[in-house]
Amino acid sequence: MKGYIYTMYAGADPSRGWVMNDPIFGTSPTLGACVPHIRRAVSVGDHVFVISGRVPGERQFVIGSFEVAEKINALAAFRRFPEYRLKPHENG
Repeated sequence: MKGYIYTMYAGADPSRGWVMNDPIFGTSPTLGACVPHIRRAVSVGDHVFVISGRVPGERQFVIGSFEVAEKINALAAFRRFPEYRLKPHENG
């Protein structure tokens, strides 16, 4: 087993009001296209630990983790998880 650390982007801190809407926290946790370096390296059985984003004056912390149960490519994920696709906002 290997472990990987995924640090959220700056400001992504649930203790400071950030809403956890990233696919990594969905019903079926998944890493999106924004983390190809981890997606390429992981194997089934590995663990991914998610760290809060940097906020000035705040300490970062572990938000959660999961064990990799399956590894699929981006095209398969696009088809299988339409709810995680980016959509235009109502005002464009």
